[in-house]
Amino acid sequence: MPRSLHGDQEIRMEAVRRKIPYTTTTSAAEAAVEAMEALQKGKFSVNSLPETEQPGTAG
Repeated sequence: MPRSLHGDQEIRMEAVRRKIPYTTTTSAAEAAVEAMEALQKGKFSVNSLPETEQPGTAG
């Protein structure tokens, strides 16, 4: 296994072991930060998937 992949695997395993959230993309990290900020502010809602679908999209 290439060294970089081995290091990535160790990071993921350690994050899981310590119950630390981690993301593998910057877009996922941005979404996680937005979610944490909404939780702190108490400004969030929960919707079912059909409620979140945009009109005119395939589903």
